[in-house]
Amino acid sequence: MLTDFDAVPLIDLQPYFTGDAAARRAVGVKLARACEQVGFLYLTNHGVDQKLIERTLAVSREFFHRPDAEKRALHLNVTANHRGYIGPFEVTPDTSKPKDVREAFKIGPETPEDDPDYRAGNIVFGPNVWPREPADFGPIVGAYYAAMQVLARDIFRLFALGLGLDEDYFMKLVTKPASIMNINYYAATAPGDSGSGIGAHSDYEAFALLWQDTVGGLEVENAAGEWIPVPPIPGAYVVNIGDLMARWTNGRFSATRHRVINRSGRERLSLAFFGNVDYATEIRCLPVCAGPDDPPRFPPTTAGRHLMEAILRTYPDLPKYRACPIP
Repeated sequence: MLTDFDAVPLIDLQPYFTGDAAARRAVGVKLARACEQVGFLYLTNHGVDQKLIERTLAVSREFFHRPDAEKRALHLNVTANHRGYIGPFEVTPDTSKPKDVREAFKIGPETPEDDPDYRAGNIVFGPNVWPREPADFGPIVGAYYAAMQVLARDIFRLFALGLGLDEDYFMKLVTKPASIMNINYYAATAPGDSGSGIGAHSDYEAFALLWQDTVGGLEVENAAGEWIPVPPIPGAYVVNIGDLMARWTNGRFSATRHRVINRSGRERLSLAFFGNVDYATEIRCLPVCAGPDDPPRFPPTTAGRHLMEAILRTYPDLPKYRACPIP
């Protein structure tokens, strides 16, 4: 259950990677407790190459500094699938607030044109789209996405350990995960100006793996309705639970609302990988998360249906999403 926390816990993954079975399970239990009480946590010693992170940030910043016409040539309005560029003031996660000031670029699972899911009209799959400049954007960002897929599988193993399941419980469900990644860019504003950011929302996938640059601005809402800062910690990822995992765990894991307000007067960049399971996976309350006094609270669905319903809410005006098959 979400608490009135005043800070986000930090979890060291070193014992998970180097310890015995008991040490691995202990890390999973600690992570699960953070997912229940806070819905957010920091991860250190995660195994992702810091140089790859730095190259990804550098090439992404270079892309967002390119002319507007170049970026809009890869806009979601013109790409064939759920890939490409989103401009400022085009998305509203918090409908009570103005539209997001940020720009973003979407990457997903790289599948060829003849992929059967893509040929069937599923726009979550298919080839990624890459800008011509910077020329190394595609190779670097593609390598970073692949590194996130590896870490995401470890996160699912930790979920299983923390829930008292077999460590590989979720592995059969992440053979072709529908995981999307956003590179988010917030242009510099006047110092103290709070107009740059993302409105309050919860993510809709299983979880997010977020790398922040040094600027900060992320805040999360505790059970008391207070906004708690989540400042960047050198070398640490931020992990947060999404709506799908909260539903799967019968509300045991908390999909905590969060927002970004950039008051720094500097530009801000973040890498947000949204871990998911295979598109056709049935999402039904995990048996360990229900009992006689706590029956399942949500009807069964599929990961694909959950994802597409959320995408349609976020991008209601794009016909390509309305045409996508929903399992």
